[in-house]
Amino acid sequence: MAREAWFKRTVTGSAGGAIAPSAAAAMAAGAVVALFGLAVMLAWHAGYPGLLPWQADLVPVHYNTALALFLVGGGLMLLLVGVARGAAVAGVAVLALGALTLSQYLFSVDIGIDQRIVGAPSMPATSHPGRMAPNTALGLMLTGLALALPALLGRGRVLLSILGSAGVIVFGLGLVALAGDAMRLESVYGWGALTRMAVQTAAALVVIGTALLLTAWYEGSRRDVPLLGWLPVPAGLGVFTILVLAWQASFDIGGGAAAPQGWSVHALLLLGALLAFVLAVALNRAHVAQVRWKAAESDRGALRAEIAERRGTEQRLRASESLVQMAANLARIGGWEVDLEDERAWWSDEVCRIHEMPPGTSIRVDEGIAFYAPEWRERIREVFTRAARDGIPYDEEMQIITASGKRRWVRAIGQPVHNPEGTIVRVQGAFQDITDRRKIEEALRRAAMVFEHTRDGVVVTDADVRILSVNRAFTEITGYTEDEVRGRNPSVLASGHHDSAFYRKLWEQLRELGHWQGEIRDRRKNGETYAEWLTIDSVRDDAGNVTHYVGVFTDISGIKESQERLEFLAHHDALTGLPNRVLLESRLAKALERAQRRGHRVALLYIDLDRFKAINDGLGHPVGDELLRQVPDRLHPRLRREDTLGRAGGDEFMLLLEHMDRADEAARVARDVLALLQAPFTLPSGHEVFIGASIGISLFPDDGASSSELVRNADSAMYRAKELGRNTFHFYTEELTRAAGRRLAMETRLRRAIEHREFVLYFQPQVSVADGRTIGVEALVRWNDKEKGLVGPDEFIPVAEESGLIAPLGLWVLKEACRQLQVWRHRGLALPQVAVNFSSQQFLLQDVTARVSEALELSGLPPEFLELEITESLLMRQGDSAPAMLRSLKDLGVRLVIDDFGIGYSSLAYLREFPIDRLKIDQSFVRDIETDHSAREIASTVVAMGHNLSLEVLAEGVENVRQLEILKMLECDAYQGFFASAPLPAEDLPGWLAAWPSPSGRSNT
Repeated sequence: MAREAWFKRTVTGSAGGAIAPSAAAAMAAGAVVALFGLAVMLAWHAGYPGLLPWQADLVPVHYNTALALFLVGGGLMLLLVGVARGAAVAGVAVLALGALTLSQYLFSVDIGIDQRIVGAPSMPATSHPGRMAPNTALGLMLTGLALALPALLGRGRVLLSILGSAGVIVFGLGLVALAGDAMRLESVYGWGALTRMAVQTAAALVVIGTALLLTAWYEGSRRDVPLLGWLPVPAGLGVFTILVLAWQASFDIGGGAAAPQGWSVHALLLLGALLAFVLAVALNRAHVAQVRWKAAESDRGALRAEIAERRGTEQRLRASESLVQMAANLARIGGWEVDLEDERAWWSDEVCRIHEMPPGTSIRVDEGIAFYAPEWRERIREVFTRAARDGIPYDEEMQIITASGKRRWVRAIGQPVHNPEGTIVRVQGAFQDITDRRKIEEALRRAAMVFEHTRDGVVVTDADVRILSVNRAFTEITGYTEDEVRGRNPSVLASGHHDSAFYRKLWEQLRELGHWQGEIRDRRKNGETYAEWLTIDSVRDDAGNVTHYVGVFTDISGIKESQERLEFLAHHDALTGLPNRVLLESRLAKALERAQRRGHRVALLYIDLDRFKAINDGLGHPVGDELLRQVPDRLHPRLRREDTLGRAGGDEFMLLLEHMDRADEAARVARDVLALLQAPFTLPSGHEVFIGASIGISLFPDDGASSSELVRNADSAMYRAKELGRNTFHFYTEELTRAAGRRLAMETRLRRAIEHREFVLYFQPQVSVADGRTIGVEALVRWNDKEKGLVGPDEFIPVAEESGLIAPLGLWVLKEACRQLQVWRHRGLALPQVAVNFSSQQFLLQDVTARVSEALELSGLPPEFLELEITESLLMRQGDSAPAMLRSLKDLGVRLVIDDFGIGYSSLAYLREFPIDRLKIDQSFVRDIETDHSAREIASTVVAMGHNLSLEVLAEGVENVRQLEILKMLECDAYQGFFASAPLPAEDLPGWLAAWPSPSGRSNT
């Protein structure tokens, strides 16, 4: 069915579906030739010679000629129905038959092609099928070529000329043969003496030539190629062919007796070619003239209509372009186009203006991409490539950098453009400067962000003062949501704190100046009132009419509370809430003024908490803060209304007592304060602590005329109370001031002494109680003052600790002791160890472990030769960090000694926990060991305790043989003191060791 439909489309003309006459005739001719060839082949096989010759005395149609005719007829029909490949197969077969046959004539050989191709049966009056005539072979070869070429060349104008040329030549070959038969010229059937063409074959060639011409005509009409468009070449070749054949026939008619001269042959051929050329040119010129006339005739009316239409179109186009250009200029939109073949971009004037480039700029694509900001180049390259390669349009907002270096936001739109074949050939689009729009959008975003996220409340109303919108801070401050207040008057927030006159004045100023600012008190949704700082501005249009009111307010209730809090903190202690030193001195100054006017006394008590530092360091600062907060609670019930208790700082308090008539009144208050502070404190953290106090008292006008003098003198008296053993009070005297001056002078001299290395070490031997063997020495520092000579440690060590100078001084003692012992060891002096005292301030001011390691490394002294003496109070101040601190020292390899054991906590718990090597009994117990039973019992207990814990015990301060005997009886391990030797300079120690008897009676050297 599909083939029938195709055939109908092929042979049917465009008018009414009628069959094209040329196609029908060509199809019929092909069928006739095919049937004729088939009939001849059947006659050969059937042995019926009637169909073979036209007349009995003429040449028969050969078998191979019949086969070729059958193939030609079938090929023509296949070509007409569109089966070009099938026609080509038939054409190639026919071409091969003709070419092989013709080659036998040209080369005078007999390759037996007629017998080999088809083994035809024998026939009467013939010995074999025979060889076809050469002109028959030529005609069939041209026909085969015409059938084979459409499959290779397609159906263009060249094919039409080939079909026409082949048709004319074949038609001429057959026509000349038929003319020879009509005139009884047998020589015309063939070429000279060669095999002659059968008359039936000649007729078949005429039919074939006619069919080829009709096929060419039909194909030309289908493709709107006029007859004269392809006929000139075939017509010229036809004329030339007929002339050549006619010349050959005339030569044969003359019997070949008078062969034409060579020049006559050439002249004849030249004449024939000239006539063919003239005919072809004439026909071609006629065709051209015809085409031009028709084109001109058809185009005249169309041209006039087109001109009119074009004029109208141009006018509309100009008007449209003007409108588009105006719109583009207003919208700042330009156009661009990229030719993908040469990769160049064309920019409109607006695009050039945006880039700050000259009008008419045309650049390469990469140069255009380079105008984009670095962060956008990959994106524009990606979307442009997708548009050019995949046909995906894009619409992007990006930033470019103009020729002058300015950044601009642009909107780039790209659209692929396809050619008729569907290939993308261009990308074009629009380009718009959106910098102003982005700025506006950014400003609106910022405004919206500020409106929504500002911590100030914002409310917008219309001209009739109806709320339009509020921000989130409004809701957070007032408690009202936007839905709850939209459309209502802001008076919904009124607290009733302000009268109508206040609001009347507010609106008068707002209408007159367009602005009002001030503090106002409003009410929250929950009924709570609050203070706010409110700013109201009126918004007007171009005509000056109010369109909106905008109120911005800040909740300043917290600020007011903060101000009050800051005011309080500026004059009060943050921890205890008591007046601070500033407020105390201010009140003291006013109290002195009142006392001077009224003639009464003022007392100032300077209170310092005893043992507070141990609690703060041992239990932690939070526990210390709890204790400081409970002190005012403990003391306030004892005070009068006019008395002022304040905190001077740290663990120091000041108590101002007005209207004092006698000094003993202040003493009575001081005794009461001491008693109150001696009671145990139970803290919120669960700790129970005990403290005491040292109180200094100064009186007005006895001890000073100004507040600063009274404070200074009370402070001096407080230090004197500490020197007297703490937990007491002391009145100020002039001697205290002189003592404070002496301490300050000593601190200055002490600093200079450290810088000038005015210190020396003395060494006191430590002796075994059992056998009198020297087990070590203790390094004791002395100050070799240039003014006063040798100064003992009792005078300068307290000042060094108070001033912080103990850290550099203690480090020097440690390094010098290690160095000196190493020197003695190198000299062969047998000293097992050197003991060095450590102050509590050294642990607070420096990394002791690092300093000890440094001293050992510098001196080269093995760590087991160094013994560090640490007091009980120091360990308690270290608190939970003490075990780790001692272990870090012990890890160095040094020995650890608890100095002055028995005068502090003497806790078995820490003795068991700490890595201690020796206990040292304080000299206060040794001094009274002969006469005081309690002192002896304490010494005995310490020795027993130490031995139970596998610790050595050493007693210090042994001054006579009786003390030594008691210690020996108590099984004390070692002792030191003046009984053995006073502290010795380093240069005297070797002599003492040489003179001191060992158990064997020999010296220690």
